Amino acid sequence: MGYDRYEGEQAWYALSELYAVLRLYVNFFQPSMKLDSKKRHGAKVTKHYDKAKTPSQRLLISTQVSEEIKKKLQEQYEVLDPLHLLKELERLQNQFWSYAWKDCYAPPQSLKNTNLLKLDPTDPIYIACQEKVKKPEQKENQGESTPIRQCLSAQCL
Repeated sequence: MGYDRYEGEQAWYALSELYAVLRLYVNFFQPSMKLDSKKRHGAKVTKHYDKAKTPSQRLLISTQVSEEIKKKLQEQYEVLDPLHLLKELERLQNQFWSYAWKDCYAPPQSLKNTNLLKLDPTDPIYIACQEKVKKPEQKENQGESTPIRQCLSAQCL
């Protein structure tokens, strides 16, 4: 879920809920092509792919899956709506992102009064966040530098 930091039981529950919906969307509505064969002709490699199918379609075709499981999969597929799942995914993502740390180097409330988190005031990223400026440029021949961790909060922009 990006480069943000998340902490706590609520964030874990939000992520679990997000992955439950994402699992349904990916397994029932996101087709993928699987490599069927690969042949080498000297230095050239020719790859042949199977037709794009969703993981649930692959299970329904499989001979190693029982008819009872196939029936349950088919019943589950019939009640799912891909547009509803996408809207739910977007809602859950926004909910989950609300648990991200808001300040660049601000520790969560549970760690503020402990010695577990020591900040180095000479750290360039810490300085950049505090001064609300970009990280200093590197050597001339290396081009423009990019911050190691971008701060998305309004305080650091």
